[in-house]
Amino acid sequence: MENQRPLLGFSLALLAAMTWGTLPIAVRQVLKFVDAPTLVWVRFTVAAAVLFVLLALGGRLPKRRDFSWRSFRLLLLGVAGISANFVLIAQGLHYISPTTTQVLWQISPFTMIVVGVLVFKDRMTAAQKIGLVLLLAGLLMFFNDKFGELSGLGAYAQGVLLCAAGSMAWVCYAVAQKLLCSGIM
Repeated sequence: MENQRPLLGFSLALLAAMTWGTLPIAVRQVLKFVDAPTLVWVRFTVAAAVLFVLLALGGRLPKRRDFSWRSFRLLLLGVAGISANFVLIAQGLHYISPTTTQVLWQISPFTMIVVGVLVFKDRMTAAQKIGLVLLLAGLLMFFNDKFGELSGLGAYAQGVLLCAAGSMAWVCYAVAQKLLCSGIM
């Protein structure tokens, strides 16, 4: 590990955080001109084409024999999960602000930690337990003045439910990815 480049790592992490942080703002603007499923389809098509070219140029395209029915089903679950995530979040942006979307997104990693504990028998660290309590407290504080709107099941509640469902759909993607990468199951 003598070839570490902390400045590059920090810069890439910062770029990723800024990109994911501004994504809901950009998506909300794009949704004025195109519907959510079309936006997701275009994003995935461009990403798949770029990935295909990069893998082909590097000689790393997977072979057909590398796929079993199990891995194919997990691949479909992953694609369905990430697609549902993007579509549901984009649909939710019609009803709630990008800020609320970003707050609701935080449900995903903590749900994945809980799934890891329950399904994969991972250990939940003390820091993760504290983080979970802080997340729940933060959600209560964030939505404190919105409980009336949430209980009325109006447009705001619909947006919250869509984005929360999108966060849960991401967990399906993450579980499928973990199973594919680890060979479990």
